[in-house]
Amino acid sequence: MAGSINPQYIQGYATSITGIINSTLVPTLLAVAFLVFLWGIYKYFIKGAADPKAQESGKTFALYGIIGFVIIFAVWGIVGIFMDTLNLSSNASPTPPTVSGSSATNSNPFISGCMDPAATNYNKNANVHNDSSCVYPHSGNQDMGGSLLRLSP
Repeated sequence: MAGSINPQYIQGYATSITGIINSTLVPTLLAVAFLVFLWGIYKYFIKGAADPKAQESGKTFALYGIIGFVIIFAVWGIVGIFMDTLNLSSNASPTPPTVSGSSATNSNPFISGCMDPAATNYNKNANVHNDSSCVYPHSGNQDMGGSLLRLSP
């Protein structure tokens, strides 16, 4: 289709750039903003405790640090909205850690199920008993759901 943008061509580049921004650039800028904020607090309370001019300088540094936080988070959010709008987000969730040699199904220590061997749906692997999940074989005067049947004389 002429004139349309196929985001598939730039998906790899967008993912790489997003990865660099999220893993390197944003944490670095947040650290710098935090250090500027801490330096302002130090100058205001410790270094300039008796000097009003040093306190004013410290207040300015602390304000710059806070402004830096606001700008970084705002730009980060706008870029995220932009990426989602153009369908450039990878939306890949991280793989959860597992013990070596185990699969995802075996990594869950809680297996809910019927633990009664008399039930038709007995689960020998269950370790969390669920009373409502057990299904018992029917007797002569019950239907398969366990309800009593009316027997005609």
